[in-house]
Amino acid sequence: MDFFYKLPVEYSLGAFLIVALLSSICIYMLSHAAIKSRLKKPHERTGRVLFRTTASLLALLLSFTFANQRVNYYKIKDALESEASQLVDIWLDLQLYGTPEALDLQEKVKHYIRVILHDEIDYKGENPLFGPPLGIFVMLYNNIMELEPENPKQEQLKQNLLVDVDEVSDFMQVRSYRSKPEPLVLIYIATFGFIVSSILFSVYKPDRISITFFTLYNAFVAIVLYFIIMMNNPLIGPLKIQNDPFKMIFEVASMN
Repeated sequence: MDFFYKLPVEYSLGAFLIVALLSSICIYMLSHAAIKSRLKKPHERTGRVLFRTTASLLALLLSFTFANQRVNYYKIKDALESEASQLVDIWLDLQLYGTPEALDLQEKVKHYIRVILHDEIDYKGENPLFGPPLGIFVMLYNNIMELEPENPKQEQLKQNLLVDVDEVSDFMQVRSYRSKPEPLVLIYIATFGFIVSSILFSVYKPDRISITFFTLYNAFVAIVLYFIIMMNNPLIGPLKIQNDPFKMIFEVASMN
């Protein structure tokens, strides 16, 4: 799959479709060639029933898996956007706090975002909680706790900062738990069902119309499989979750 992860989505999907369709057609043609001399009417009826049953089970499995991967994918995306919004709140509260210590903390927020952009979103298979941003975040958290308010306004701002920084840590955990690709057990089962359906379809004579219908069906299945696999690795590949929220914050912070 590393080959498909390195390509843009249109080329990656095209290559995946070619591999899947050629494989399924070869299985179909070879299976038909192996059984055609012994294929009788009862065998055809049995094969057709089993093909329809297998196709239905495959559709159910794919729909369940796709829905599950989509939920996980958008949980990470939402966590990244929420973390970015909380960092904006922290930045603004520090700006309003107005002390030299607060301005220094603004630079640390900026540095934290810079490290995320260069090290964390470009996923390298490591747990995000054990990456470089953790040390910077802990230092930032500790420095915010050490702020000494001099008036009610600063007291309220410090409380806001502590709430925001605590929420950022929650979103970091979401990324930690969700960014690891899950085992592809259901994908392996779906692939097995894909192969079985190709074999069962061999009870049909391979003429032009049958091959066309079979290709269309397998193209749809392959597209769904492709997006399931890509969404299973949300921080790499052509469907990688982009770090635009952090880029925007960093650009705004750099202007000040």
